[in-house]
Amino acid sequence: MSAYWTKMITHVMFCCVVLCSSEDSRLAAGNLEDFKCTMDGYVELTLEVYNVALFGLALLKETYAAVLPKSLGKSVNYAWDGILGAGGWVGYLMAAAYYFGLEFGYAEYLCLGSQYVSLAVGVFYQLLAFAE
Repeated sequence: MSAYWTKMITHVMFCCVVLCSSEDSRLAAGNLEDFKCTMDGYVELTLEVYNVALFGLALLKETYAAVLPKSLGKSVNYAWDGILGAGGWVGYLMAAAYYFGLEFGYAEYLCLGSQYVSLAVGVFYQLLAFAE
């Protein structure tokens, strides 16, 4: 492994340790109840997953938003939110699956799994939201 990648991985691990040790971090609190199994919770989780999955583009977007003048930076953020919002229907689909689960008895498992996903994605999402 090259020295560049070793230094990069060390830096990312250091950032994760710092974020996880902060008082407002979801992992520092160790609290799964931060994620609410509601329609809004599932839509928000879906958008966070998209941001983490598109890490490179999100990092580029945050850099442009921070460097550009304030009004243009806002427009970049609004365009990004619009692009991600087009995929927000997946969150509504997950909420519907949860509400069906309330009737058929599997909602508790779906909610617990979603809480763990939210906890894991939340750490990486905090790394992306540096310009907000």
